[in-house]
Amino acid sequence: MVSFGGIVSGLDIQSDRPLRYALCFEDHETVPLNCLIGRSITVRYLDHMQCTYCKRRIKKTYNNGFCFLCFRRLARCDSCIVRPELCHFHLGTCREPDWGSRVCMQRHIVYLSFTSHVKVGITRAANVPRRWYDQGAMVALPIYQVPTRRVSGYLEVALKAYFKDKTQWRQMLQTQHCAVDLRQSIQSVIDQGALNRYIDEEPLFKDGPPVPVYSHYEPEVISYPMHDVPSPLKAINLEKTPEFTATLLGMKGQYLIFDQAVFNVKKYAGYRIECSVASS
Repeated sequence: MVSFGGIVSGLDIQSDRPLRYALCFEDHETVPLNCLIGRSITVRYLDHMQCTYCKRRIKKTYNNGFCFLCFRRLARCDSCIVRPELCHFHLGTCREPDWGSRVCMQRHIVYLSFTSHVKVGITRAANVPRRWYDQGAMVALPIYQVPTRRVSGYLEVALKAYFKDKTQWRQMLQTQHCAVDLRQSIQSVIDQGALNRYIDEEPLFKDGPPVPVYSHYEPEVISYPMHDVPSPLKAINLEKTPEFTATLLGMKGQYLIFDQAVFNVKKYAGYRIECSVASS
């Protein structure tokens, strides 16, 4: 029997066909997961959680791994992370100006992807294609390049008139194929004319207009290491079920897919767990 564990920090996902997944812990241990597909794994929550930023032991996490104090004071936990059009760096009120300069005041990509449906999203250019892997996209296409996060947010808001911006996690996990042409999807919107008029007239875009890039890239088709998906789909709750044993069927997005339920790794960042893999 092989055992590993520690404070969960997240998943490492590397480009390949299929993608290569590893479970990461705070002590820098990484455990490759692709080779464990088909194996029976016991996961135990050891009744210990800590803030992923300040490392203080806590009783509850906020925003996937933070204590309440860090949640209130860190820029990465501010509402503008979820709604980038609310970025207030230019007003001098960013919670962490240095962090905002490194993260938000950088080149961003506005993209279309297919997760449970065609959706619009934004990410730093440096975070492509990792962002698509994290959200479980089957295919993705950059459509505009913009100078800052705030600009990307304004453009995303305009595109939400045509595309959804949220993923239904159950549908995402069950989706195995995508026959949607993302380039045609954005072209049909542009052909209507309203989007280009908005770009031409929005004052924020005068100094750094969005640059269309959808004709410069081929859609990226993404393959996940997964054999099957349980039905009905249930999410594991470590608070209610601190120990479970199940067979790993694969990984997609931020989820480990077991034969009995699915485990959202991002949700349990900061939790101390112990895993045991049964001998094959």
